[in-house]
Amino acid sequence: MPATSTTVFNNRTLTFTEEDHSYIDDRNLEYDSVTTLLKNYSEPFDAQATAARMEREGKGVASELLAQWDATREEASTYGTLVHECIEQILCGIPITVTPRNEKDRSAMSRAWDFFRGDDAPTFEVLKCEAMLFHPDWLVSGTADLIARYPDGTILIGDHKTNADIHKPAYQGKTLSGPLSHLPDNSISKYTMQLNIYQALLVSAGYFPRDTKFRRELYWIPHTESPVEVIPLPEMQREAYEVILDWVHARVPF
Repeated sequence: MPATSTTVFNNRTLTFTEEDHSYIDDRNLEYDSVTTLLKNYSEPFDAQATAARMEREGKGVASELLAQWDATREEASTYGTLVHECIEQILCGIPITVTPRNEKDRSAMSRAWDFFRGDDAPTFEVLKCEAMLFHPDWLVSGTADLIARYPDGTILIGDHKTNADIHKPAYQGKTLSGPLSHLPDNSISKYTMQLNIYQALLVSAGYFPRDTKFRRELYWIPHTESPVEVIPLPEMQREAYEVILDWVHARVPF
């Protein structure tokens, strides 16, 4: 996504700024992203405390562990951005300008090409890549990797993932909190809620009629010779609206 992106819907203009990940509309009102909402229901990772504990246990030097984690996170972000850009260009049918840096990048991009452009490619019609969605009353926004339509009229909300720990179970069996306390605190649960909140935005803001049928799918792009994995996500609209109501009530100033 470019440094600044703008979208217009229902006579409202929303601008996303990459540098600080902010969404601000033409009324100068700031929106919270869907990922920000979901952070309220998960215990944050305390890197400093974890590194200090591991040092006490003889598992490394805290400063070195923190530096290693920072480097790993930075590389994962760069890798994910490159693969996302490649998939966007594949789906939009525009020339591929993304250049792989190494064999890992090349392999992932090749897997993506085979999946989205091969003989068994999905049959959907791409409506929008990197779709900025927002609800001007809720002041909630987000960017969906893919909005598409299947031949039967079902709308697909798709998300491309490259993280290696996508199937990792919740640490020590932890769960999310509040209205999501029945869900394990892991990546799949968070992605499930992210795409369900996108669905709630699409319907409630008026992008699609209320009787629209939806599918929510993750496309996990491996950097090995394994094919792309399609992970269907269940519908959880009740939980999505409970999260939104939580957030709206929290913003009421009285």
